[in-house]
Amino acid sequence: MLAGQQDNYEYHRMKNQDVSMEKNEQFVVDVNHLSVTFNSGQGVVAAVRDVSFSIKKGSFCAMAGESGCGKSVTAFALTRLLPDRPVCQVHGGIEIAGQNVMDMSS
Repeated sequence: MLAGQQDNYEYHRMKNQDVSMEKNEQFVVDVNHLSVTFNSGQGVVAAVRDVSFSIKKGSFCAMAGESGCGKSVTAFALTRLLPDRPVCQVHGGIEIAGQNVMDMSS
């Protein structure tokens, strides 16, 4: 396991066992079931499908993958730099420092 993965593994293991945690105090970033789709002239393109991860305070996270796998779209979704509907739809939960990013105004 890489640095930071053990913490994320423990959080998701405990979360799946319904152990009560004060995640707002422990995690700076918490992404749950993030999916991003784009409407194009040729139909709907799923750029990101069901991505979940957490970053604990004081740790870091790196995304690695092939070209076109959704790394940049994930980062843009976290920072709300994606186009608005109907061009792009973002589903799932994104919390940064306890704030729901999806509820923030643009």
